[in-house]
Amino acid sequence: KCFLSSLIIVAILIESSSCCKSLEDLPLNQLPDSKKVWLIYHVGDEVSFKNQHGQLREYTVTEIITEEFDDGGGMVCASYRYQSIRVLFSISNSLQGLFELTAETPDQQAGGYIEWDELHSSIPINEIDEGFKPSTAQYLWKDTLEVNSKFYFNVLQIKSFVPFDSASTYIGTLFYSKPDGVIRFDQMNGIIWERL
Repeated sequence: KCFLSSLIIVAILIESSSCCKSLEDLPLNQLPDSKKVWLIYHVGDEVSFKNQHGQLREYTVTEIITEEFDDGGGMVCASYRYQSIRVLFSISNSLQGLFELTAETPDQQAGGYIEWDELHSSIPINEIDEGFKPSTAQYLWKDTLEVNSKFYFNVLQIKSFVPFDSASTYIGTLFYSKPDGVIRFDQMNGIIWERL
């Protein structure tokens, strides 16, 4: 009886997969130019930071990857594809950062996401583009922020949700400006890295 049930399930899966459209025939949701303005980096760009002890840290953009995904996940028939663009940063050829944009789909808005060393977070790009100023446990909006004697405008402060120890070298807070990218990040132990 269990064997017969398994055969029926397999038959249904085979029949449903045979009716699936090929991925090339599915509509592709691409990132519009209005969202691509968030992608301010280019391969080879170097972003340098300095802390209060005079130490330097330099991130290099090593790769920008454009990919397409679908809503089926390889398990069910997909109904659409969507575009993703990822910017990869490294220090001494070791991956240390990622910034990603994903296109809007029928199920979700266009999204932003960042990984900067230990800090991983989404970025509410739609709300910011629409003029909202996020203010939550994770996000805090700053109209201006002085970093290394330079003033930046419309800055999003992002806090890590991971409860790192206060003496940890992990990054607990990051500051991001749409036209400038990462401008500052703070380690839990009080070390502050400011953009040069």
